[in-house]
Amino acid sequence: MKNNKFSMLHKRKKTTNNKKIMNNKNKINKIIISILILFVLSISITSVSAAADVYVSTSGSDSASGDISTPKATLKNATSTVNNGGNVYLKNGTYTGTGNINIGISKNLNYIGESRDGVIIDANKAGYIFDVKSGYKVTFINITFKNAIASQHHSGPGGIGAAIYNYGTVNVTNCNFINNTAVDGGAISNHGSFSVTNSNFINNNAINVSSGFNNYGGAIYNFGKFNVTDSNFTNNSAICGGAIYSRGSFNVSNSNFIGNIATDIIHNTSSNGGYGGAIAHDGTTFTVINSNFTNNAANSQAGAINNYDNFYPSTNNFTVINSIFTGNWVYNTNRYGGAILSDGRLSVINSNFTDNNATIGGAISNGGILNVESSNFISNGNKNGIADSTISHDGPSLIVKYSNFLDNEGGIYSRGRGNTVLNYNRFYSNGDYSLKAGGNVDANFNWWGENSNPINTSVYNEGGKLNLTYWYVLELSLNNTFKTHVNATKDYNFSQYANLTYSLALNTPTPNNATLLPYFKVTVLLKNKTGVVNNVTKDVRTTNLSYEVAISSLNNLYSINALSDGEDVILSINGKVGNHTVNVGIVKVANTTLNPHVGDNVSYKITVTNNGANDASGVIVTENIDYNKLKLNNFNTTKGTYDNKTGIWYVGNLRAGETAILSINATFIAKGTVTNSVNLTTDQNNANNKTGDSVTLNVTDANKSVNVNIVKVANASVANVGDTVVYTIVVSNNGLNGATGVVVTDGLDYSKLQFVSASNASYDSVTGKWNVGNLAAGKSLSLNITVLVIGTGSIVNVANVTTNENNVGNPRDNVTFTSNGSVNVNIVKVANASVANVGDTVVYTIVVSNNGLNGATGVVVTDGLDYSKLQFVSASNASYDSVTGRWNVGSLAAGKSLSLNITVLVIGTGSIVNVANVTTNENNAGNPRDNVTFTSNGSVNVNIVKVANASVANVGDAVVYTIVVSNVGSIGATGVVVTDGLDYGKLQFVSASNASYDSVTGRWNVGSLAAGNSLSLNITVLVTGAGSIVNVANVTTNENNVGNPNDIVTINSVNSTPNHNTEKENVTTNVTVNDTPKSNPKIVAAQEITIPEGSDDQKNNSEVKEPTENISKAKAAMKKTGVPLTLVIIIISIIILAIVIRNTFNKKTLNK
Repeated sequence: MKNNKFSMLHKRKKTTNNKKIMNNKNKINKIIISILILFVLSISITSVSAAADVYVSTSGSDSASGDISTPKATLKNATSTVNNGGNVYLKNGTYTGTGNINIGISKNLNYIGESRDGVIIDANKAGYIFDVKSGYKVTFINITFKNAIASQHHSGPGGIGAAIYNYGTVNVTNCNFINNTAVDGGAISNHGSFSVTNSNFINNNAINVSSGFNNYGGAIYNFGKFNVTDSNFTNNSAICGGAIYSRGSFNVSNSNFIGNIATDIIHNTSSNGGYGGAIAHDGTTFTVINSNFTNNAANSQAGAINNYDNFYPSTNNFTVINSIFTGNWVYNTNRYGGAILSDGRLSVINSNFTDNNATIGGAISNGGILNVESSNFISNGNKNGIADSTISHDGPSLIVKYSNFLDNEGGIYSRGRGNTVLNYNRFYSNGDYSLKAGGNVDANFNWWGENSNPINTSVYNEGGKLNLTYWYVLELSLNNTFKTHVNATKDYNFSQYANLTYSLALNTPTPNNATLLPYFKVTVLLKNKTGVVNNVTKDVRTTNLSYEVAISSLNNLYSINALSDGEDVILSINGKVGNHTVNVGIVKVANTTLNPHVGDNVSYKITVTNNGANDASGVIVTENIDYNKLKLNNFNTTKGTYDNKTGIWYVGNLRAGETAILSINATFIAKGTVTNSVNLTTDQNNANNKTGDSVTLNVTDANKSVNVNIVKVANASVANVGDTVVYTIVVSNNGLNGATGVVVTDGLDYSKLQFVSASNASYDSVTGKWNVGNLAAGKSLSLNITVLVIGTGSIVNVANVTTNENNVGNPRDNVTFTSNGSVNVNIVKVANASVANVGDTVVYTIVVSNNGLNGATGVVVTDGLDYSKLQFVSASNASYDSVTGRWNVGSLAAGKSLSLNITVLVIGTGSIVNVANVTTNENNAGNPRDNVTFTSNGSVNVNIVKVANASVANVGDAVVYTIVVSNVGSIGATGVVVTDGLDYGKLQFVSASNASYDSVTGRWNVGSLAAGNSLSLNITVLVTGAGSIVNVANVTTNENNVGNPNDIVTINSVNSTPNHNTEKENVTTNVTVNDTPKSNPKIVAAQEITIPEGSDDQKNNSEVKEPTENISKAKAAMKKTGVPLTLVIIIISIIILAIVIRNTFNKKTLNK
């Protein structure tokens, strides 16, 4: 029974113990589960650390990781989370609220929207959107910026742009800016480097918030470097620069400006302004290419563009190329520049100005140097009355060439301070005058809309020196003998032919080039008494028409009529009774009068001349050849047809003073007397006594013959004026008999050639004779004649050889080459920057101009880029080959210019020299070469990261700082220096992993760091003081550094060491970090978790409690991606801790 009681008691006790054991096991499991929860939480915390790509969605959460499946909710959170150099991807939606405005950017970032119209950042007039800090590069793609406002000003020039305020480098592509408002730069304010591509700016404005503010640039305010490409500006407004205000360097290409306005009253507040409806510029180089300006307006001046030279007068260069200005105007009276007002240097090339309006300078007002080429000015005026002028100029120089001025309210008014040159322009219907000028004026070679003298009708001298001697007229002529510029009627004998012609000519003949005029048309009518029989409308510059008409009866009226612009000139002819007798004579000669031999060649020349005042018709010549003694070799005529079988040469009509020639070449084939006769007949009575002629020659037996031949060649078939050409003449005796008295005659065409030298002194360049003398059978001699080409066209040179003997060889040869003449093709190359950084885009502009009188062909520009420092981006002309550097221009008419823009990305450093050359088929007397140099300061992307292996330490602990410096850019960095000054009030230097670290100065001289490389430095310190210990590491380079140059790490130091209870037995688990230096025992090498002896956790059958002490985490260096070292240590510590706790519990339980 006792045993049973004991057994029951033991069983009850055992059961109780088992229950306690199970309860304790359950508690241990709870501890392990809690540890695992902490483990999962640590992973979650790690997952929201900085990433290279962060996604944002209006349905996202800022507590999310920011990956594509769990996006962030706000741009501000995404911006702070993303890595330097990372991407922020915006999903479609409208982003509003405080988390999406007033965002500062101090990183290199790319903001990329899902679609331009789908991604909308709407500030709701609550603040600005982005502020890009100096030294950082940011890109915005596919985003709409809307309703931003920045009413504040700042200490420097210009206000804060509402959508983007930039002091770094910003690129905007395919974005919208709508209804944004700021003091300056309604959408964008730029003080760094900026580019806009394929974007729209709509209803943005610069507001007037208080006195003293400028309110410049309705859409954009620029105080740095700025490029706009393929973009649209619509209905923006400001006091100055309705769309854009710029005080830096500025380029616009392929863009449209519509309905922008500059007014001095904005939001009911008056101000001094109203300049530049679309653009106001007060900086250095400014270029507008291939752009349109439509219906822009200004209150005071410059309906489209206002260009000042207040700040940079020596470098203010404004160029407009291939652009269109339509309907721009200045709506206050007595104001300037309907389209453009410019105070500096202005060049306008290949541009159109239509229906622009201002009181003074309906199209352009200029107070500096103005050059206009190949442009059109049509219907410009003044909506508030009569315009003073289309171009108003009051500066030192005005040049206008190759341009049209039509239907304007006024022409060109040059107000007498300098020199004015107007050549090869067209003026018609320009109000009271086409030109009003003082000073020195050259106004020759223009078309003034009619044939009459333009002085005091279209041109007025304002007291200067006017040179207007030559002007273009529509010229009509009869038989090229009677010429007229006014209406005329001429009587003409009937039964005659008349030749009526039209051409464009000068009022007084002098060398000129009508093809330099702008294109316009002339209509030429040929009429008889029944009406128009021919009607032609063609290019006035190149049209030359000739009509032959038969006056077949009395009063048979014919006329030729030329019409263009205000000119309508007509030349009429009437048939009348006249004397129908003609005076036509004939002459026949042979090329020898000596007694020829059988086998000799003979040339006959028959000349028919109308020596009278009347035309002859039905002129026929009969030529009788004795084919028994002659063999016909060839023949040719200058007029009519010859039938060698019948011997009839039908000349046809022969006008008064005209001559016709028939040449016949034959060989004597038999001896005897050979007589050759010709006879002449006409339809009319012929008063000439010589209507027949003959040549008689006595042919003898064949003489001892020689076979001397001549060959002539040139070393060129095409040459240019200024080239040297070498003729080579070879005379050879191919017969069996020696030749005597051999003479070669080679007369040069001295109208196109200049003799230089001959290889044989016996050649006489005056007579053209080379006295060879005797030439033995089978021998040859040669002569080289060097000439200089001085004329243009086809140059024919003939060489003949004669001998004392009968020569059966070929005595004649000729050579022809073409001289293309000289052209004057020049090339100018400029860049939009003289200094740039690596990563900047630079635009080269090449202008090739033909300033000569002749058109150039085969024009090729070679512009090879330095690909060691530059990367090709784009060219404005598809014919430019970036691989070969060749731009095939082709033909370039006289007076014409073409331009090419080449955009490059700077990838290297140093002085970058770029050379452009132009070549032509012709000899080029112009400047064929130009170069431009800019300096690339270079940018590197060097970043620094600094971490410590502990965030909390005790006095006496050792801490290891790890510094990693990385070059993540594309070029190597030099002079890399890391400065890491220790706080010696709380730290004591122990050691550094690199001997080049100086603990006194805190400098680590890295030196050069190649692209893509990284270096690290470990600094071991001893904690000697308590409190927060802040340590900052900085990196500097010789180059401009766009990376992150500093990092900070903070350690909290505790006064005392951990308080271990020495009276109780402790159970301690140590986890050793292997890479901690073993040589210094004070270095913190493990995290400790201590369970005091005698606690509840040590007692048998007691409840095991979850630990309540905080577990400190050491901060370790980590990569931007992957699992942090800290996390690995935590996981290992947790697992070991769980195992130790379980083993300890089991062991004690078993002992009990």
